[in-house]
Amino acid sequence: MSGHVLYKTGDQDAPDVIKDRDGAIALDMCRKCGKAEIDLVDNPNCELGEDVAKAKAKMIAPIIDRIKSAVHNQCPTLQIGGTLDQELKRTAEMMVELSAEQGVYFAVALLYDSSYDSERIRKLLPFLEKEPGAIKKKELDG
Repeated sequence: MSGHVLYKTGDQDAPDVIKDRDGAIALDMCRKCGKAEIDLVDNPNCELGEDVAKAKAKMIAPIIDRIKSAVHNQCPTLQIGGTLDQELKRTAEMMVELSAEQGVYFAVALLYDSSYDSERIRKLLPFLEKEPGAIKKKELDG
């Protein structure tokens, strides 16, 4: 048994799930056994005999749960998981709210920050059309 060897920012083979949006390592994970975060503290010795792929798969699920929990604590109304329709409906709601309260710039920024491509925006339009306040009646009548 030996100590853990952690991924570092800049490691090309580091899993995306442990990186932040800028590519920096945000969560500690052993590159040999796949243990992460609290499991590194609880198990200071690296189990080199364990199949790395199985170890990483086993460790990523709790990391994702921790990320979801942290995101939910920051934004309790945000839905993680679920269907594409649920995502699109919530995005439409947020866009109308942002447009009304802060302006269209922030609604567009939401799409950009969410990495929406033209296909996803096309799928969003029917949901946005149904959202109260998304289309002003004056514009349709004139």
